Amino acid sequence: MSEKTKYTEIWENNEIESLYKRFSAVVKPFEIPLLAILAKKANEIFRDRPGISIFEIGAGNGQHTQIILNAIDKNHNISYTGIDVSSAQREQFEVASKVFQSNVNVVEYTISSFQDYSPIKQYDVVISQHSWYGIGSDIKNFEKLRDILTDGGVCFIMLNPKGNLSQIAMQNNNENPFSSDDLDGPLTACGLRFERVTSYNDDNTRQSFCVDGKLTQHGLDHFSYLYRKDLQGDERNVIEMIKDAPDEAFRFPTDLIIVRK
Repeated sequence: MSEKTKYTEIWENNEIESLYKRFSAVVKPFEIPLLAILAKKANEIFRDRPGISIFEIGAGNGQHTQIILNAIDKNHNISYTGIDVSSAQREQFEVASKVFQSNVNVVEYTISSFQDYSPIKQYDVVISQHSWYGIGSDIKNFEKLRDILTDGGVCFIMLNPKGNLSQIAMQNNNENPFSSDDLDGPLTACGLRFERVTSYNDDNTRQSFCVDGKLTQHGLDHFSYLYRKDLQGDERNVIEMIKDAPDEAFRFPTDLIIVRK
């Protein structure tokens, strides 16, 4: 993402909340498997600990957070802290958190970017679900990530590789989004170990998004958020992009980067 297009500015758009809800409904089904892997890995790493501290970057509306927390072993007492740039997302999170498991203590949800946030403690688990796009490659942010992890701590970063259809669409919209392919150098430079797990969705095809030269509702919901406006009646540029995109892009490869200190 370019310096001129930052998520703090994007979320100032009054339409973006409703556009994001439509987009999230499209992508959620093929991210759930990665969330399950995330929770399973956390259970394995911390199986002998009675308590786990979690810090989530881009906590959002709590839907994905709830999936993760519900999948973590109930024997753990979870101390949860989240940040996000959207106050509207925090309001929805507060509603979702009312049905979190009883072993979860929500300590804080702060409106802040990761760059501006100053953690006062270290965390066992750091989670970034599609939020590192707005953080980028500045080595200082990776050093901050390293420093807020406890010894033996783990960070889960979910990002799309360059070949994902969402990445291609954002590039077509003159954004230069950070991708999972851009993580290797900064993580290595900070002395962090990592592994990559890739998930695909074979239920989507090119026809899921465009039929007879028009966007389907599925396509409208997906691309309107990525183009930051409702595309109904303004589809031509997107349709050309869909025609040129490789078949692999429609499988929506999504990476979970598991980072160890």
